[in-house]
Amino acid sequence: MFNRHHKSDLQEIERFSCALTESNAKLAAISRSMAMIEFDRNGVILDANDNFCTAMGYNVEEIRGKHHRIFCEEAYTHTEAYTQLWRDLARGEALSGTFMRLNKRGEEVWLEASYMPVLDSHNQVQSVIKVASDISARVHHEHENQSLIDAIGRSMAVIEFTPQGQILNANDNFLRTVQYSREEIIGQHHSMFCHRAEVESPAYKAFWASLNRGEYHSHRFERKNKYGKTLFLEASYNPIFDTNGRLYKVVKFASDITDQVTTLRTAADSAHATSVQNDACARKGSEVVQQTVQIIEEISSDLNQAAQSIDAVSKQSDIIGSIVQTIRSIAEQTNMLALNAAIEAARAGEHGRGFAVVADEVRSLAARTSQATVEIVDVVRKNHDLSLSAVSSMQSSLSRTGLGVELANEAGQVILEIQEGSRHVVDAISQFNSTLQLQ
Repeated sequence: MFNRHHKSDLQEIERFSCALTESNAKLAAISRSMAMIEFDRNGVILDANDNFCTAMGYNVEEIRGKHHRIFCEEAYTHTEAYTQLWRDLARGEALSGTFMRLNKRGEEVWLEASYMPVLDSHNQVQSVIKVASDISARVHHEHENQSLIDAIGRSMAVIEFTPQGQILNANDNFLRTVQYSREEIIGQHHSMFCHRAEVESPAYKAFWASLNRGEYHSHRFERKNKYGKTLFLEASYNPIFDTNGRLYKVVKFASDITDQVTTLRTAADSAHATSVQNDACARKGSEVVQQTVQIIEEISSDLNQAAQSIDAVSKQSDIIGSIVQTIRSIAEQTNMLALNAAIEAARAGEHGRGFAVVADEVRSLAARTSQATVEIVDVVRKNHDLSLSAVSSMQSSLSRTGLGVELANEAGQVILEIQEGSRHVVDAISQFNSTLQLQ
C-alpha cells in the first residue's frame, strides 16, 4: 500500500516537473523573442530581460528597485489614469495595448505590451509581468503617413469612392467646394458632380473602367456644384489596394482652380480680341502703305514728265537764243546800211536830206532792235539757268521719291510681317481657348 502511494506521488512529482520544465521552456522562448520586465504589485521593478533593457537603453542594475514611473512622462504619472492602472493590476486585472514610454535618454519608445498579474497559491497578486514588442518604427511610420494625410486633407479637397463610383466619404474642403453636406452625398454616385453630356459619354464609362484596372488619372476636370455651377478641379484619382492587392476604393485629391481658369479664359479672350484688332490695324496699315506707294509713284511720274517738259523748254530757249542772235546780226547790218545811207545823203546835199532822215530813223530802229535782242538774250539766259536749276531739283526730288518708295515698300513688308505674326497669335490663342474648353 505504502509503495503504491509512494509510486503515485513520484508520478505526480514527475508530471509536475515536466509541466514546470515545459512552462520554463515556453517562458524562456518568450523571453528570447520579447521584451520582458517584472514588477511587484505596487510597480517596483524586480527584474528585466536583455531585450527590455536594450529597448529602453538601461542595464538591469540601473532599473531594479526603481518604480515603473521612470519609463513615463512625469505629467502622466500624476494622473488618475496612471493610479488606476496600478490599482487594476493589483486587483489581478490584465491590460493590453499600445503604450508610449520613455527610454533612458528621454526619447519616445512605443511598445505593444501586455501587463499580466501573477497570482500566488492564494490567488493574490504577487507580481506583474509585462511582455512587450518595440513597435516604435512602425508607429513613427504610421504617424508620418497620417501626418501627410492630415496635411493633404487640410490643404486639398479629398473624396473617397467605391470601385463602382459610390461616395464613401469626403472632407470639409471638398464639401465646401461642391456646396453639399456630407449627408447629401454619402452613398451617391460620382456622376452627381458631372454634367449629363459627360455622364452619358463612352469616355465616362471608360474612365471608371480604367480606375478599376488600377490606372491612375491626373488632369483638369470640369465638374458642377450643388447648384449646377461649373467648377474646374485640378485633381488626381488614385486606386487604393488592400494587402492582397485587391482594389477596394478610389481616393480623389483635388484643388479648386475655377478662379484661375476663369481668369485665364478672360485673359485669353481679351488677348484674342486685341490680336484680331491688331490684325485689322495691320491690314489697314498695309493698305495705306500700298496707297502711299502708289501716290508717290504717281508723283514721281509727274515730276519726271515735268522735268522732261522743262528740259524741252530749256532746249527751246537755246533755239530762241539762236534766233535772237540772227536778229542781232540783222540789226547790226541794218545799222551799218543806215550809216552808209546817211553818209551818201550827206554827199547828196540838199537832195539827200529826206533820205538822211529815213536813214537816221532806220539806224535808231536798228539800235533799239539790238538793245531788245540784248534784253531777250538776258531773259532767255536766265530762263535757261532757271530751267536747268528746276531740272536739277526735280532730278533730286525724283531720287528722294524713289528712296521714299523703297522705304514705303519696306514699311509695307514690315506691316505684312506684323500682320502674319498677328494671325499666328490669333490662331495660338484660339487653340488655347479650345484647349481650355476641352479641359
